[in-house]
Amino acid sequence: MAMWKARYWGLVLAAGLLAGCAHGPRQPASPAAPSPHRVVAARYVGILPCADCRGIRTDLQLYADPGGAPAGYDLLQTYLGRPEGDRSFTQSGTWRSARGARQDPQALVIQLDPEQPGRTRAFRQASPRVLRALDVNLLDLPPHLPRSLLRVPDNLPPAAIVLTQGDAGGTVEVPAGQPVVLMLASQPGTGYGWAAVDGSTPQLFEVAQPLHLPDVQGSGFDVFRYEAREPGALSLRFAYRALGNPQAQPVQTVNFQFVVR
Repeated sequence: MAMWKARYWGLVLAAGLLAGCAHGPRQPASPAAPSPHRVVAARYVGILPCADCRGIRTDLQLYADPGGAPAGYDLLQTYLGRPEGDRSFTQSGTWRSARGARQDPQALVIQLDPEQPGRTRAFRQASPRVLRALDVNLLDLPPHLPRSLLRVPDNLPPAAIVLTQGDAGGTVEVPAGQPVVLMLASQPGTGYGWAAVDGSTPQLFEVAQPLHLPDVQGSGFDVFRYEAREPGALSLRFAYRALGNPQAQPVQTVNFQFVVR
């Protein structure tokens, strides 16, 4: 396997964390203090596996210094569906990247906390916008597990809550005034895409037209942007159907539940 080398890969940066959920969540750690000597290089979100909960909503920010070298990360993890309710924890540390995974010697692989064997986690860049979780042997996690993080568009507000299809079916609490963004995987080249069945509500107001972010081989993500405005509970439903035909029978639907505080 290629020797690990600390490197920076510009706007194609990737990272993530697969937490040891079988032993319960770690206690919160103080996030790294903001520094004028580093910038956010990339942000990734998604749901990762959990042994005793519905999944771990993972929101990670990678930082780089002005010269482009890795400059730490901040991670927010929310353990979903635990008996005592959802619980969030933060963690900070260092990261580095290199070439070489067990299944692909040329793959870009990111390590979090590479100098701490008990905490080190690794991800392979599966595409420009998708990271795939690796196990301790640098093999992909099984495909039946939630194992991907998605790169967030660079122009989103830093405080935006970004959700993916893995969040469907659960309830998300949102403070009033908070931006909310949904990223749903699609392949418009097949003639299909996602559409919001429910329009804006007093609680969650659509603030931009949906857009498609291309990835590779005709795939990508449909992005929907909202802002939480008035307290209350609501549901948003999305349908995957033939583009340009709102009467077409959807081939898939997903529902997101929200409570605006």
